[in-house]
Amino acid sequence: MVIEMGFFSKKYNKDKDYLIKKFNAETKEYYYMKIINGQEVKIDYEDLDRSTKKQLLNENRNLLIDKSLLEKEIENYEKKQRFQYLQSIGYNCTSFEYLGKVEGTVSNKMREYLDQLLNEKNVLIGIHRVGQSFDSNILDDTFQNGLKMTGHMGGAVSTSVSLDQNVSYYASNKIIEKELMYADAYKNSKGSILIKIPDSVLESGNDIFISDGYGVRLNPKYIIGYVAVFPNHHIENIILNSNFYENDKSSNKTM
Repeated sequence: MVIEMGFFSKKYNKDKDYLIKKFNAETKEYYYMKIINGQEVKIDYEDLDRSTKKQLLNENRNLLIDKSLLEKEIENYEKKQRFQYLQSIGYNCTSFEYLGKVEGTVSNKMREYLDQLLNEKNVLIGIHRVGQSFDSNILDDTFQNGLKMTGHMGGAVSTSVSLDQNVSYYASNKIIEKELMYADAYKNSKGSILIKIPDSVLESGNDIFISDGYGVRLNPKYIIGYVAVFPNHHIENIILNSNFYENDKSSNKTM
């Protein structure tokens, strides 16, 4: 909770009073705050000293001039909000993430597809990086019957199954494009099973997992398709799953 401090007569200095710069997503401006008694307290502009006012004006001017800076601040804010939301419903964003230099490539058609998919709101986009033994038979089984939830160690399914045992997801869906290109950075994976689950389903948890009589699987209705990784971290297309709730039901096809 942020507390307003307009009634204080003290003039605050950014450095001497250890003020922290924050971004207001509604006004698209910076402001300063201070931790007081464990709470974030917003410092009103009039309660700043002259030099700190000048610095704040310059920083907000930079936001107006530099569109990329503003976009980054908005993205960081949305990422933080998304992280807190997912955490509140029991989904912790602690998945493996490739953090090296990104030099992969994406075909134009795949780029167009991902741009639309990864900018959707109120959905979780995740990937399962397939193993070295992955083949067309496993893909068909996954599309038809769901992704086996075997956990990180590949042993028997426990009575308590969580999505992050076999699926990587993040506070920002936009990270997924990079993870698709660098799926092989994790145990030399050949590619990724791409999934999409609406927030409403995450909250209810009704049919995310199903039983196949032997263990637990991720419901195939939430599996979009399969994205292979080609040499030099190139992703070309996606094999769509006809059982995904939004796809064409006639047959699996490559897009």
